[in-house]
Amino acid sequence: MYKELYMMKRKRGMSLEEFVAYYETVHSKLVDIGAPQPNRYFRKYLRPLDGTESEFDVIVDTMAGANGGSGYRDLLGRIAEFS
Repeated sequence: MYKELYMMKRKRGMSLEEFVAYYETVHSKLVDIGAPQPNRYFRKYLRPLDGTESEFDVIVDTMAGANGGSGYRDLLGRIAEFS
């Protein structure tokens, strides 16, 4: 199995609501450009209860089968082209 964790922060000046909308409608479309399908995909948006700014806004946890690893490495090289 191949496991990856991503911790991402929104751009300065972008609200958390704008970031979630962007992630769900644009960023998540990376799967549509041929990303390997993970066996498990989980994301959690962080919303601090005390109103302070958190270090990250979303944590993404993916897990792929043993042969999925190279596909994920190839995808990382293509992300820059997409954004």
